[in-house]
Parts: sequence; C-alpha cells; structure tokens
Amino acid sequence: MEGSTAPGASALLTAGTPAQLIERAALLEAAGSHRTDVLETVTVLQEKARKADIVARTAVAEADELKDQAEQELAVAQDAEISARAQQTQVRAQETALEAEMEAAEQELTDLVGAKEAAERAAAERAARQPVQPEASVADQPAPEAPAPTAPAPDAAPAPAPAPAPAPAPAPAPAPAPAPAPAPAPGPGSSSAAQTAIDAGLRYIGTPYAWGGGGSRGPGPGQDPDRGVIGFDCSGLTQYAYARAGIAIPRNSRAQYAQLPKVGRAALRPGDLVFWATDPSRPSTIHHVAIYLGGDRILEAPESGKTVRTTAMRWGHYAGAVRPSA
Repeated sequence: MEGSTAPGASALLTAGTPAQLIERAALLEAAGSHRTDVLETVTVLQEKARKADIVARTAVAEADELKDQAEQELAVAQDAEISARAQQTQVRAQETALEAEMEAAEQELTDLVGAKEAAERAAAERAARQPVQPEASVADQPAPEAPAPTAPAPDAAPAPAPAPAPAPAPAPAPAPAPAPAPAPAPGPGSSSAAQTAIDAGLRYIGTPYAWGGGGSRGPGPGQDPDRGVIGFDCSGLTQYAYARAGIAIPRNSRAQYAQLPKVGRAALRPGDLVFWATDPSRPSTIHHVAIYLGGDRILEAPESGKTVRTTAMRWGHYAGAVRPSA
C-alpha cells in the first residue's frame, strides 16, 4: 500500500488511481476515529488524575490538621506533667518539713521525759543511799529534873489544894477507811497483737541500748550518758513493739505501768510488760520494763553499754506486769 496516512486533502488529491483515493480516504477516517478514542481516554485519565490530586491534597490537609492537633495535645500533656511534677516536689518538701517538725517534737518530748526520769531516778538513788533516822520516842527522852523544894515561909497558912482538872473526853475513834476495790482482772487480750509486738522487738536484737532513745517510730538518738548512740532504752523498745501491733502506749516506763491493765504474776502471758522497781511496793520507783516472752524469758533493752537481748526472767525487785493488748 502506497501513499501517506497524513490527514488533509493533499493526501486525497495526490492519489494516482481511484483505488488509491478510496484507500486513502478509509485510512484518514480510521486515523480520525483512533485519535478521538485516544483523546477520550486521555480526558478520562486527566479527570481521574485531577480527582486523585484533590483527594491527595485533602488527605495532606487533614494530616496537617491532625498533626497540629496532636502537637497541641502533646504540649498540654507536657504542661500537665510539668505541673504535676512541681506539685509532687512541693508535696514532698512539705512532707519532709512535717517529718522534721515531728521528729523535733518527738525528740523534745524524749528529752523532757528523759530529764524527768533522770531526776526521779537520781532522787530515788539518793533516798536509797541515805538511811532513815528513827524519831526519838517519848519514852526515850530524859524526864525533866524536878525543881529543888523551897523552905516554907514562916507563919504562912497552907494553901488550899487546887481542884483536880476534869479528865478530857476520849476522842472518837476514826471510822476505818474502806478497803480499795480490787482492780478488775484484764481480759486475755489479743494474742496476735502480742505476738506482733514480740516479733517487732525481736527484730532489733543486738541494737545498742541508748538511754532516752527510740520510740514508736523505731531506734533513735540517746541522751547523756548515751548521747550519740542510736538505739532503744527499755520503754522506747516496748513502745515501738506495740506501735507495730497498732497499740499506742506511753513512752515512760512508770506511765506504762500506771495506765495499762494490771496482770497478776500467775496470769502472765507472752507479750505482757513486766516491771522492776527500787521499792516494789511503790510504783513511783519503777525504773525498768521488758516484754515477757513466756517460759520465764524476757526481751529487754537492759542498760548503757549493752544491746537488746533475750534473757531469763528476774524476780528480784519485780514490781508487777500489765497487758497492753487487753
């Protein structure tokens, strides 16, 4: 097949034969239809591309918006975290200040109680060292000398004898004081609380004795003669042990005996507090307390230079016992 497929009349005019003319006309028609199809296809593709571009731009815009929103939320969260940390720091500072105040107050109370116990102990020791001077009885006092008789005056009439003074009426005997009502026997108490107190105290075996040291919060600095020693004295150990069991008792051994339910010697149980005194009949002379473990054993903070220990029960100068868990 000869000739050009280029469109236009020149292609038809240059045809040499009628057959060539017909062939070229058909070719031009086919080429035009193909171009139309291609144009339509291109138009469809361009429309799809335009829509895809719109979708892409919309997605990018939404992504940018979400990114901005996320950045704003992140900034808010970071500000909230900074504020929370600042508040936490402030709360911790306040807690530290309160703990320091509580420790200072507890130390001041310990100092006061320790000074009072020291004064009472010193007074008791002085009284024990000084023998009591017995008062002289009337029978032991020498009778006064009788005055020497004087010679009667001459010619003097004898004076009449004075009338005897009436005997004084006997004073009425005082009514006998009523016998004090016996203290009610304490109940059996909480054996679990007593065991908790015992276990808490046993954990500190080997801890130094520190006079005036320790309390419900644990070991603490001692006072003279144990200044600088961190540990327990006898009543500090017992107060700590029962604080671990959720039972608050006084810091002073005499106050512990005075304020807690009394227990007879025959009724002693593990966990009871046992006391010793200079004069067992006078609770005001109590000077030591320990935790009864049962089986004639005790847990105690004994004295300066020693450590918390378990040892045999001592019955000399035993003053009594109390049951904090009752």
